[in-house]
Amino acid sequence: RTENTKDQWRGESQNKGWTDSSSEKSISLAEGSHPDSLTVPSQKPKTCPLKLIVLNARSLLNKMPLLQTLVFINRPDIVIVTETWATPCVSNSELNLQGYDYIRNDRHEGRGGGRCIYVRQPL
Repeated sequence: RTENTKDQWRGESQNKGWTDSSSEKSISLAEGSHPDSLTVPSQKPKTCPLKLIVLNARSLLNKMPLLQTLVFINRPDIVIVTETWATPCVSNSELNLQGYDYIRNDRHEGRGGGRCIYVRQPL
């Protein structure tokens, strides 16, 4: 969370802790070996591309049925929404997507603004 009150993010997470599922392998040099002679196992790490949806909503409350359909059909890992037009008066439950944690940054004055990021559970 940032200190600037106009730039505070808030959200909900059913999983109260973020976990890092990445696995790292370390390679050490044997005593007396030269870095040029280092061999790395040929096994490639498994990759799984992330699925991402970016939506310029121009009022997320009005587009929630559309967003729910997009998410149901595409099963993205991350959803980024710009121009939510949400204010702090909009409750978290109104922007909830089943199976996703999210964080939001609402507009505080004027027209336009607001953003929200949804992350599929667990990711």
